[in-house]
Amino acid sequence: MSEVVELLAQMVAIPSVNPEAVVEPGPDCGEARMARFVRDWLCEHGVPAETFDVFPDRPNVIATVDGPGDAAPIVFCAHMDTVRIDGMTISPFDPVIRVGRLWGRGSCDDKGSLAGFMTALADCVRSGGTGRKVTLVATMGEEISLVGISKALEWGIDAKMAVVGEPTGLRLINAHKGAIRWRMATLGRCAHSSTPELGENAIYKIVPVLNAVRSIEKRLAARPPHPQLGRPTISVGIIKGGNQVNIVPDRCRIDVDRRAMPSETEESIFAELDAALEENGVAPGSVEIERFLNSPGLETQRDAEIVTQVARACSAVGLEPTPQGVAFCTEAGPLSCAGIPAVVIGPGEPSGAHTADESIEIAQLEASVRLYSRLMRGA
Repeated sequence: MSEVVELLAQMVAIPSVNPEAVVEPGPDCGEARMARFVRDWLCEHGVPAETFDVFPDRPNVIATVDGPGDAAPIVFCAHMDTVRIDGMTISPFDPVIRVGRLWGRGSCDDKGSLAGFMTALADCVRSGGTGRKVTLVATMGEEISLVGISKALEWGIDAKMAVVGEPTGLRLINAHKGAIRWRMATLGRCAHSSTPELGENAIYKIVPVLNAVRSIEKRLAARPPHPQLGRPTISVGIIKGGNQVNIVPDRCRIDVDRRAMPSETEESIFAELDAALEENGVAPGSVEIERFLNSPGLETQRDAEIVTQVARACSAVGLEPTPQGVAFCTEAGPLSCAGIPAVVIGPGEPSGAHTADESIEIAQLEASVRLYSRLMRGA
């Protein structure tokens, strides 16, 4: 078993479900154990690393290796948290290797990329060092809020370019959509269902709000597509209203996900929402709106240094070097907005993330180490 496969198996065996994703977080939740493992493994392999709490018992891990080369300093970023394990058809934290794949929660998203980064950095250190300053950031909280990378940027990252590890099938990604999320709630007045005229049904009030979202959906579908990303989208993912069938509900809420083009702003998206609400007869101020995520999109120019360097490294290790776009968002968006041009590339197929039988192809995992090692050496 190769070093990176053994490392990933150890990481999969450590539960790190994002506690924000579950109603009652249990022993499988949180990044603390994973962060300590990542820090200790790196230190044992000659890479100075430290943990820094973002929230109590929810740290980032940051490791830095100085190199003598002239290549621009670079940061590699991957997250430690995973999605929930409900409904999985395999044992989530019992890593199994069969048919050329390693199975378990987080194997594809995102511990595979992190294991690739760690193995490559340790390999560089023991074989003479890196050819540039390399920073490795293992973040908490990516699956829900991206708070880990936001805090790392607030602390300061000394880098001129970034590689974000996410399952892309080792395809080079230079553009992706952003994600804006918010909640909208309508308020009513409770009454007994036998006398509903004495109350105000908040569920009925949400109907024109839903119609406003659908009208935005139709407008977005008619826009000219972005050459790499297609069109922006909007969808309602959650609706909650009422507590009991014989009580007129006094509150109804929907959660909305808007996938944005890199050129769109939060302000323009909410101006679009305000106009749609008005067109559908929703009075200003009659709906509570709570914004809870603004993850920017990514559009790093094809001639940017980070794109050309990664493309060259891809060619050298037998991977497709052509930059591509994806619909999902990553930590590359915040890095790019902070002035650190970024790309996304990692082992594992995007379709394998968050699945009931999550796994990663071992050949891709091992190829990622060769790719990342070249980049760390500044080759």
